[in-house]
Amino acid sequence: MRSRLLLVPGFLLIIAAAAGSAPFGWAWWKMRPATAKTGESMFREYAWKDFAGAQRNCRFEISRADLAASEAEFGADPDDMKPFEIRMERQITYTSEQARDPQVMARLKKQAQEEIDRQAKAALEARRNKLVSRGLVLIDEEHVTVDLGKLWRWNLKRMQPHVMRLAAGVNPKEWPARAALAFVQRIPYRKPPEERAGRCILGVLPPLEALAAGYGDCDTKSLLFASLADNGRGPEIILLRGPDHVVAGLECGVKETGMKVRAFGKWFLICECSDSTWLPGEVSTAIRKSLESGLYKPIRLRKSS
Repeated sequence: MRSRLLLVPGFLLIIAAAAGSAPFGWAWWKMRPATAKTGESMFREYAWKDFAGAQRNCRFEISRADLAASEAEFGADPDDMKPFEIRMERQITYTSEQARDPQVMARLKKQAQEEIDRQAKAALEARRNKLVSRGLVLIDEEHVTVDLGKLWRWNLKRMQPHVMRLAAGVNPKEWPARAALAFVQRIPYRKPPEERAGRCILGVLPPLEALAAGYGDCDTKSLLFASLADNGRGPEIILLRGPDHVVAGLECGVKETGMKVRAFGKWFLICECSDSTWLPGEVSTAIRKSLESGLYKPIRLRKSS
């Protein structure tokens, strides 16, 4: 997971360095992706084993136009993520008579300060809106992070052909979440770059780009899993962001066994997407303790009704 720090000391606004996320090890085997490009599409072939140990193969045809659209809409200009400064001067006009009255001078200074505060707030709001339009969000006055829900919604239609392609030939009882989780877990774990095509993406690839690239870390792979397993209908999938990790949650019944959490009035079974160590509902002891302590905050991908 990535975030950037936004400091507000007086009237100086600074966006600082990125925070990293904890790495996870690769599985003992490797998925074998292969890429080919022809005409208006590129093809990505994957071979992996599902949870039952059966060999699976899938060839995705990915529209170059869709990839270009995903790339163009997401990420901030690096200049917007560099330190920037708002300089303002308090200008107070007063008469010699007013200068002799401490209460009047105090009132004039307060009015000048309120105007500076208003301008600083307007500048910060303008920066906030610009980041939001590029798929980023200020989670508070100190941190900027990726709006994972927006990336899921932006790519919902683009991912539909690949949802159907992965579903083809898979046991209907296993599809969609279990098959999607087995597939995504077996994509190699690798951190995406902080910048892509000249734009700051905070180390997160949108789902279509992740499918084309053939790698990702915890937030990228969790988002890809949600995009392949939740088409906006049926059981809902959420993401949960912790201090340095992201996992997914699959809507389930209260009697479902395994690690689950309550959010948005529903129960969600935790799905660890980083590697193939964990079945649905299984997580490490450290992540379980963090979930039980409320350190993971749920992120709703679907718009609430």
